[in-house]
Amino acid sequence: MSSLSLRPDNPVVGEAIPHESARLHVSGAALYTDDLVERTKDVLHAYPVQVPYAHARITAMHTAPALEVPGVVRVLTGADVPGVNDAGVKHDEPLFPDEVMFFGHAVCWVLGETLEAATLGALAVKVEVEPLPSLIK
Repeated sequence: MSSLSLRPDNPVVGEAIPHESARLHVSGAALYTDDLVERTKDVLHAYPVQVPYAHARITAMHTAPALEVPGVVRVLTGADVPGVNDAGVKHDEPLFPDEVMFFGHAVCWVLGETLEAATLGALAVKVEVEPLPSLIK
């Protein structure tokens, strides 16, 4: 844990305390996830399969066509997550939902040797849904 998380001896409201990664961000030296891909050997790319409904129940998911795309290694679905199925942050949104809760909701992820393979694989997945009423204001 950095010293920035500790309460200072003489706390003063309004005193400027730089964020611990600020210098790296403003200098352009900070590393982001996309920067690490080229530095790591044998990294797979993930691309979401998204559903174009604001609210729907998933009735079927056909992932086999994605596996026929050259470079696609695997399609991750809810069947691959035993037990707790959430994104791990607030425990309020399933990582692999059975019910779509917003337009563009990711329902599974395609892993590929390249971003292009993962993207094309995601486009090959066919998701069947039962549209449900949505609340739009």
